[in-house]
Amino acid sequence: MDSVKEITVEPVPEVTDEVRVLLGELDRILAAEYPPEQRHGLSLDEIFNPGVRFFLARSNGAAVGCGGFAFFADFVEVKRMYVREAARGRGVARHYWRELKERRATPGWSCCGSKRARVRRQR
Repeated sequence: MDSVKEITVEPVPEVTDEVRVLLGELDRILAAEYPPEQRHGLSLDEIFNPGVRFFLARSNGAAVGCGGFAFFADFVEVKRMYVREAARGRGVARHYWRELKERRATPGWSCCGSKRARVRRQR
C-alpha cells in the first residue's frame, strides 16, 4: 500500500465472511490484552441493528479493516473499529470518517442522530 488513495470504504448492511474474519482478528487481539469482563464490543447481531452503520475498508480490493458508528440523539460513537496491522498508518480511519460525513447528507441516514451530532471520545 503506497498511498491512502488505494483505500476504499463501503457500507456493509449485513454480516459477511470478511466481517466475521476481521472481527475474529480483533477479538483475538483484545482477548490477549484484556480479561472478558473488560471487553464490551458489540456482537455481530448488535452491529447490524438499526442505528448502527457498519463499514468495510479495502485496499486494492482486499479487506483491511472494518468499523461502525452508533448514532444517538446528540453524538456518534465508534463501534468495533479495526484495521489490520499491515494497513495501519495509511489513513483508513480518515476514510471511515469521510464516508460517514458524506453519507450523513444522503436520504436514509438523517434518521440516525441529529445534524449536530458530535463524536464523544471514550477514555
